[in-house]
Amino acid sequence: MKPKILKLSNMRKIILLLLIAIPIITFAQEKVTWDYPIKPGSEEWKLFQSSKEMVDACQIPNDILKSVSTDELLNICLKYPMFLDVHFSNNLQDGLDAIISSFNGFETFFEREDCSETLLRLYFKEIPTKPHIKKGNNKLKVLYLELLLSQSSIINGLNEEQKKKLLKNTLKRISEKQEKKYSQYYQLSSALILSRLIDSSSLKDELNRDTWLVKFNKKGNLIDSVKVASLIEIANKL
Repeated sequence: MKPKILKLSNMRKIILLLLIAIPIITFAQEKVTWDYPIKPGSEEWKLFQSSKEMVDACQIPNDILKSVSTDELLNICLKYPMFLDVHFSNNLQDGLDAIISSFNGFETFFEREDCSETLLRLYFKEIPTKPHIKKGNNKLKVLYLELLLSQSSIINGLNEEQKKKLLKNTLKRISEKQEKKYSQYYQLSSALILSRLIDSSSLKDELNRDTWLVKFNKKGNLIDSVKVASLIEIANKL
């Protein structure tokens, strides 16, 4: 049997299709990323006269918001230069609410359908004290990540299996923090996840019996080690 010979017209069609496909494949593999053009410590940053100017300078361009992956968007948000402002509010929740409402990165992130899965994936991957990372920087990263995870919109969007895995990891995380003598403040973000997991469970009434825990669940205000221990005790029943 003689081998079939492609007609010239058919060969042209195939070549044309390949030429069209190559740019599409290349574009699909390209990773869209972005970094803050002006950062704290730079000469440009020192010229700002107000926090509003700083916030405005950190906004992400719309074309980046539309094209960046949810994983990369979370990475950008965790490096937000004004994230430190969360510590200057009366409580963690008010501080985070103010940051989310003023930064388009967070607004867009929470609108993504896969934001919960993206947060979980990174949280399960992170370890509080990695030897190759500066301890202070990593403590803040975990705190910020836990604050985002503790939001009711995230917790309520998880299925039961995801909640159980988050509960297990958070209990392990807060235990590690206590073993490494982390301050009470750095334990609050882990405790807030536990509190809101309990609040979304059948053990909600146990949480509501304690007025201090009710306040903490709502605002993430400072609580002592005794109250944190109470949360851990209830969480271990889930």
